[in-house]
Amino acid sequence: MSQIEQLLEQILQQNQKTWFTLQDASVYLSLSERELRRLIKQGRIKTVRVSEGPKGQYRIARKWLDCFLLGYNNPSRLTPGQREELNNLDYRSV
Repeated sequence: MSQIEQLLEQILQQNQKTWFTLQDASVYLSLSERELRRLIKQGRIKTVRVSEGPKGQYRIARKWLDCFLLGYNNPSRLTPGQREELNNLDYRSV
């Protein structure tokens, strides 16, 4: 399998995900994990913690990542127009 085919396969697999790890989210957003952690700490990307303690892991919903990409900083307070735009995203196309 060529490198391009592997990349396309990875994109298609991510396209089907609804929850992302930090590593997967950084690939999805084309950011470093360090930059992603900074954005999370600033409150610009919503997350949930799936384990306690200093080594707790985050999970990030795909819609929260898409909100960030669209410039909507608070997924909890979307306008009706923003909700419609988010719901109309076609996850089947790459």
